[in-house]
Amino acid sequence: MKGPQAAMPGGLGRAISPAPEATLQEKAYDAIKDAILKHILKGGELLSEERLAKGLGISRTPVREALRRLASEGLVESIPRRGSFVSRLTMTDVKEIFQIREALEGMAARLAALGVREDELRATRARLEKAFESRDPDELFEAGREFHHWIIVNSRNERLIRLLAALRSQIDRVFFLGTTLSGQMERSFSEYEALIRALEQRDPDLAEQIMRRHLAAVREQLLQRL
Repeated sequence: MKGPQAAMPGGLGRAISPAPEATLQEKAYDAIKDAILKHILKGGELLSEERLAKGLGISRTPVREALRRLASEGLVESIPRRGSFVSRLTMTDVKEIFQIREALEGMAARLAALGVREDELRATRARLEKAFESRDPDELFEAGREFHHWIIVNSRNERLIRLLAALRSQIDRVFFLGTTLSGQMERSFSEYEALIRALEQRDPDLAEQIMRRHLAAVREQLLQRL
């Protein structure tokens, strides 16, 4: 690991108003996690409790608890006598995460095709179209992330949902990288539309094929970039 780098708490948002400790922990967790997922805080970067607390306008205790929680999710690495660092994202990480996603989200799409509701399909298409028209990177990221999560939930397979939920933070971190690829959001939203049509047609084979193909394409582009 390279030498410590100073974290940039100024990018984490405005100071947090006084609140119960548990609430402050949640807000610290959300702010730091969002900065890691969006690569504002980069792999290998030192996460100084003091600087983060100052940037968020809170004490160090909720920041410390937030870092422990993020470490349990694989986003932060704690090294004795050195401190906490943003976990590095390697080619192996990307390969393994996408292997899991292609298998499980492909199955989720197959299962969703068997029972997703028409009104939910219409609402989901409208949400994606609104995000795409906005051209706002954060809006596109959130809409894409929500779409994948919506497919997973509509699998109605509780064990599959729990398996992917356990990796949600790591998946989202890689997902955001995918949104930064040139032309990727246009390709992704075109593939989302094709997937919605497969769901409308109640075609589980096609739905799984489209999801797997979409994830495999993003994986290959990311690996070429890393």
